[in-house]
Amino acid sequence: MDPVIQNLESTTIGGTRLNRKKIALIQDIVKIFPALSRRELAHTICEHLNWFTPNGDNKIQSCLNVLEELEKLGIITLPALVESQ
Repeated sequence: MDPVIQNLESTTIGGTRLNRKKIALIQDIVKIFPALSRRELAHTICEHLNWFTPNGDNKIQSCLNVLEELEKLGIITLPALVESQ
């Protein structure tokens, strides 16, 4: 496991309580799928971690918040934001 993940003081990321195994899984997904957009990564991660709203939709915004926090912590590198035209 990545030493940065092992040395985290808290595993509450972006308001979501995670364990280190889930953080490592997110890190792996981001590495495996470098061509996906942030939104596509969020959908993929939600499906792998079973993050769903009560009505069954993926928790995309919560996942995006987690991804941004993980990037700030140096655990992942997200694809660049694509500006809408």
